[in-house]
Amino acid sequence: LVRASARELEQAPRVAYLGPEGGFCHVLGRTHFGVGGAFIECPSVREALEEVSRGRAACAVFPFESSADGLVQTSVTALTDTDLVIVGARTLPMAFQLMGRAKALGDLEKVYTTPAGHAACQRFLDSELPRVSVIDVRSMKVAAELAQEDATSAAILPEPTGREQALEVLRENVADVAEIKMRYAIAAP
Repeated sequence: LVRASARELEQAPRVAYLGPEGGFCHVLGRTHFGVGGAFIECPSVREALEEVSRGRAACAVFPFESSADGLVQTSVTALTDTDLVIVGARTLPMAFQLMGRAKALGDLEKVYTTPAGHAACQRFLDSELPRVSVIDVRSMKVAAELAQEDATSAAILPEPTGREQALEVLRENVADVAEIKMRYAIAAP
């Protein structure tokens, strides 16, 4: 009995998070719970919280408050519709990096990012890379994988996601609005 209880404590928790994989919420979850955890990507905060309510995850990680826009109302509403409570909160700067294997920005032909990353960095893309094709993909992880394939591609993403694919920072903090911080809530029963 003691051994079984201890094994449960040793196992990394199953964590539901607001996707996409490789995005800021995923990065925060992996930083807080460790890379060995089991992470469940969810398309909405409501679905992440439902994974916990149904017992398929121990907790959910989701954006709760932005330094630019205040409380994330959809997250607050989704949480109040459950019996879950916030058991922790962590703040993460939302810094988008241009990462790749190119030696210079002039070598770039393609930049991969998510639609949200594209929107957040539009001014940088228009002014610094006007002739480069910007290709929106489903997740930051996919963007990093595609950028890793050749030296004429790059990705706009969180630095930890790019480092996992051995990408180097070509330009730091390329978002149109610098220094946005997001507070993420951790909810559990």
